[in-house]
Amino acid sequence: MVVNTIVNRHVYKLPVDIRKICEAYGAHWLTFTEFGQTAAEVIGNNDGAAVDLPGGKWGIVYNEKIAANRLRFTLAEELMHYLIGHSKDEDFVFWRQSYTPETYRLYEAEAKRAAGMILVPPTIYYKYRKVYGTDQIAKLCGVSEPCVYTVAKFYEEHEEEIRAAFTRKTILCDTRGLIRKHPLRPRAVVGESL
Repeated sequence: MVVNTIVNRHVYKLPVDIRKICEAYGAHWLTFTEFGQTAAEVIGNNDGAAVDLPGGKWGIVYNEKIAANRLRFTLAEELMHYLIGHSKDEDFVFWRQSYTPETYRLYEAEAKRAAGMILVPPTIYYKYRKVYGTDQIAKLCGVSEPCVYTVAKFYEEHEEEIRAAFTRKTILCDTRGLIRKHPLRPRAVVGESL
């Protein structure tokens, strides 16, 4: 599992420094502004794309104007397209993506699931889901609530296999400031005031 390799290779602290991880795998950066005004039209979306560059290098063309949480997810997703090998598919070349709709859905699903696992590691989700809920996990991991909701759905559907396969490496996180789903409060006895 590519995600296990990433988690085990890096000091893992939430929120994940996705730029640092991308750079560790050799990513070069190019904003839409640097690329040109037609970047979104060329790559077919408003977020970003993994691109193979001359000399065996690779990079991420990205929209620097999207929200920070969305950008973090985009960078993670494009890293996964590269590491899984989608960008090596001749039909995936970002300026002439010509794969079938089925291939597109498969590549996107694989990259999005893996990106979610990088930014919201399963061990964190399973540990804190009942204590804090998805809104607070989003805050802890530095992603949007829709991102955590999508990740949570995948984690819930595949919990047994994910728990069996995912690393047990300690992931550092600071839960101070998170709001519990059910705050611990002393119970009042009838007739007593708190």
